[in-house]
Amino acid sequence: MNPAAFDRALDLIEQRRYKEAEPILLDLHDRDPMNARINFSLGLVYDDADEVEMSLAHLRRAAEVARKKSIVFEELAQILIRAGEYEEALEAARKAVKLDPNIGNSYKALGDVYAKLQRPVLARQAYHKALKLEPEFSGAYLALFLLEKSLGDKEKAAEYLNKAKEIAPKNPNVLYQEAIAAKHKEKPEHLDTIEEVLSDEEKEYKRNQRANLHYGAAKIYDDLDQMDDAFRHFEAGRKFLYSPYNGKRRRWQIDAYKEFFNKEFFEARREVGFESAKPVFVFGMPRSGTTLTEQIIGRHPKAVGAGELTYFHSEMVKLRGEAKVTPDFFKNVLKMDPKAFRRAGKGYLSLLESIGGKASRVVDKMPHNFENLWMMALLFPNASFIHLNRNPIDNCISIYTTPLRDGHNYAISQKDLGEYFCMYRELMDHWAEVLPVNIRQQSYEAMVEDQERESRALIDHTGLPWDDACLEFYKGDRQVTTFSIDQVRRPIYKSSVNRWKRYESQVGELVEALGPYGPKRD
Repeated sequence: MNPAAFDRALDLIEQRRYKEAEPILLDLHDRDPMNARINFSLGLVYDDADEVEMSLAHLRRAAEVARKKSIVFEELAQILIRAGEYEEALEAARKAVKLDPNIGNSYKALGDVYAKLQRPVLARQAYHKALKLEPEFSGAYLALFLLEKSLGDKEKAAEYLNKAKEIAPKNPNVLYQEAIAAKHKEKPEHLDTIEEVLSDEEKEYKRNQRANLHYGAAKIYDDLDQMDDAFRHFEAGRKFLYSPYNGKRRRWQIDAYKEFFNKEFFEARREVGFESAKPVFVFGMPRSGTTLTEQIIGRHPKAVGAGELTYFHSEMVKLRGEAKVTPDFFKNVLKMDPKAFRRAGKGYLSLLESIGGKASRVVDKMPHNFENLWMMALLFPNASFIHLNRNPIDNCISIYTTPLRDGHNYAISQKDLGEYFCMYRELMDHWAEVLPVNIRQQSYEAMVEDQERESRALIDHTGLPWDDACLEFYKGDRQVTTFSIDQVRRPIYKSSVNRWKRYESQVGELVEALGPYGPKRD
């Protein structure tokens, strides 16, 4: 290894200039591919770029060599959490703690895994252990805030957020959570702090941190009905949030899916399915009402909400062999024999068993499972399939004004978002024609208009008897970790219906891109 070049890369990482460090590290990696320090550093670089699979590959390689380094396993645990590999993340976090029980970050990682696994007592214990080791650890207080918020304890959550703010008043993560924690009727002091931090262009933050600052400011201006200022920040935040989007690649993928996954494909594989009716699949575009639907079903005494499971995404990654769908994906699908399908189905049922125990139904509300319906329908023909539909313009506005992960980079512009939505609806129309399962088309607006009627129909679709607890979904004590957390902690409200009209003067490009799905003009 070239020590001078590696030291230069480390200096750049220290300054958060990850893109500049990447080519140096890649050159070193070519010469010494198993070097743990190089792989660990590349893991950090790809973490900043939100390239989770690349980061994970390098960190796993680093962990193979640096088996006694706590920091490697702590970072690996955090990336595994982002990849949805929670059991492996738990193993990594436990190892980090075992290797060095005196580092707060390791206990924070352990707490983060327990939170994802919906084990709040253990998560809380881990965070408090981190604070015992490092009393001024703002990240641990922020994690406790998010945990208590996810459990519906607003008072306790507020205490932890205030403590994090006392310790790190200009921390981007703290400022963002403070911005979205309340409905603002007048300009708060922390808006000036956000604007001040953003004005320091020399200050290096992780890409998503600067994006979140913009979205936090936009949220406040939105509350204050200052829509021009809100959209100024929405637009500014996008360049830090999303990587470039390739609409042509997406067009190719949709066309390929429609040609490949035809009725003959499913007819030839009728015998690979399981009898189980335990899975309840809730899917659709993000921000379409999937969390609300999960909460309604999950309040049933014989059902459990599992949140957004990444199982089928991971199965698709195995078949793709890379980040995007290519012709090799379809070749690998054709190679799947009944044993391969059975392995995938058994793995999923095992996951549901670990989450839901003896529950009759377990709800998986991963929105983008709409792409993976071909496998889900083959494996579980007796499962419940629920597709959430929301007014397209309202749905797209909610996506556009929410800081999602880089995997949602189709939201990088109004034009790309509108065109992506049209292709999503095109794919759903195709699935309705060819899939050998019954999909319930659940309207978000209908649920808001007549909660009891729609809730009864939902429960009936799952094959469960009606239970009145499903009408009080907001009283559930299960963790909620999506952006919809505040909405599902109170009864249904109608203010999100036709909300797009507040933005009408700012979203002309989106309206045009939606074409036939856009709002009808008088």
